[in-house]
Amino acid sequence: MRLNSSIKEVKGIGDKTAGLFLKINIETIRDLISYFPRTYVQFPEIKRPDEVVEGETAAVIGQIRQTPVVKRVRSMQITVTSIAGMGKRLELVWFRLPYIKNSLHPGENYVFYGKVQHKNGRFVMEQPAIYTPEKYEAMEHLLLPVYTLPKGLSNQLMLKAERSVLEEEHLFRDYLPTELREKHQLCEYNYAIKQIHFPDDMETLIEARKRLVFDELFLFILNLQYQKEKKEKEKNQFSFQSDDFVEQLIEKLPYKLTNAQLRALSEVRADMRSDYVMQRLIQGDVGSGKTIIAFLAMADTAHNGCQSAIMAPTEVLARQHYESFQSMCEIFGLDFPVILITGSMTAKQKKIYISYLSRIQSEIMDNSDIQSGKDRIQVLAALTRLRQICCHPGTFIENYHGGSGKLELLMEQLPDIIEGGHSVIIFSQFTSMLSIIADELRKSEIPYFYLVGATKPEERKKYVKEFNRGEVKVFLISLKAGGTGLNLTGADTVIHFDPWWNPAVEEQATDRAYRIGQKRKVQVIKYVTKDSIEEKIYELQKRKKVLSDSVIEADELFVNNLTKDEILELFK
Repeated sequence: MRLNSSIKEVKGIGDKTAGLFLKINIETIRDLISYFPRTYVQFPEIKRPDEVVEGETAAVIGQIRQTPVVKRVRSMQITVTSIAGMGKRLELVWFRLPYIKNSLHPGENYVFYGKVQHKNGRFVMEQPAIYTPEKYEAMEHLLLPVYTLPKGLSNQLMLKAERSVLEEEHLFRDYLPTELREKHQLCEYNYAIKQIHFPDDMETLIEARKRLVFDELFLFILNLQYQKEKKEKEKNQFSFQSDDFVEQLIEKLPYKLTNAQLRALSEVRADMRSDYVMQRLIQGDVGSGKTIIAFLAMADTAHNGCQSAIMAPTEVLARQHYESFQSMCEIFGLDFPVILITGSMTAKQKKIYISYLSRIQSEIMDNSDIQSGKDRIQVLAALTRLRQICCHPGTFIENYHGGSGKLELLMEQLPDIIEGGHSVIIFSQFTSMLSIIADELRKSEIPYFYLVGATKPEERKKYVKEFNRGEVKVFLISLKAGGTGLNLTGADTVIHFDPWWNPAVEEQATDRAYRIGQKRKVQVIKYVTKDSIEEKIYELQKRKKVLSDSVIEADELFVNNLTKDEILELFK
């Protein structure tokens, strides 16, 4: 069995079960072995029925006095028996497992492992695992791995699959030399893999975890170094002037920067003006002043007519940085727009997205031939539907009331943008989405213009004229309406609510705000839904630059330019 072999080579795993494993990104033997337990359960000491307590997970020994009974409730078969001790009775129940009846023989002792509940005045254990006393005693005090699994995939099946694969003596070739392992007191890699799944005891589990943590950090640092060396000579396309702008900002600070902060800032600024792209890590403890260094570097960037972004691991931290940077811009008197972009789908929106994605996967991913025109149209329809859900499921689902992460983000940001004296163009390819945005603007009493392909020429001219005069601050424009003939120089903020198929057309739409007469800097914001088809399309667009300039044909040409593997990757 090879590491790259399909998981279907494991005994007991067919197409249906392989589909369940695919939900947690397990396709190969390597994926299976690399899927580690989230926790461990230690088998408890054996108890008698009279010793159990409600709510505990216990191992209870008892003798079967009579053959279990199989009852039928509606269409469900329920197997029932009981054990007793010291006058206390424990009822044992299995649902949809009639064969249990033939596994339990009257007069013999068994150990039953499961959770004890109290129902209708009786102590009950539902779906307990069954062991002979000898087998349980051999397992007692062992650490049982517990995995995070999707519905339909049991922990028992996962254990069986892992055991089957780990029977191989040496699955991996350890890349660490023996002397290096001895120096850092690390165990051999195959041993670590086996012990992380089925540890002999807590000591071996800690030993295995130490090795795997070392590997993860080592490979991460190695990859960073590789990326740095690969990009070290990448040409810097930006030109920064040398002046005293940052020094003037430092003088306005209510405190003095430390020598370490000044040195770090000096090195960052020097890198920004060098001939090659900067690769730099600023490291320091909490409170050491990393944020002010980032702000001054970003202010220097904006001063030179460029944009910069600070990425935070959580929305809370992103908001803290946003408020902090806004405050510092006010303190320094800087007219640099600071924009906060956070958010993903709402819970109900995500549920709908996953439901549609699962259906599409079964329809498209099993299709061995996605090259025909008919199949390509099916792919395009599927992509469009998923993109609509990313925007707002209400674009095609009537009476949907589950919200939209993007819309919530827009309605949170828009008032701040308008209050800051900015005028905004909002582009979307879906007129149904623009209608939903228009409804929200009306509810919030925010004046707006809404331009679609059917808007009459006289109204178009009126809208453009009044918008450029600053009488209305928000302009909603559809794909077809925004293509040509619009000079919206009154706008200094452009929001693309959804990614465009064709980056060239997206740039053409953005150019509505960059026409002759524009005197202000224009901020461009793109909304891309996290962990969605939009992210994957965005990455594909960056790799596939050769696309048609035609607005009408952009959708079809985008799909036609995709290989079969790229299409399958989109729907994973």
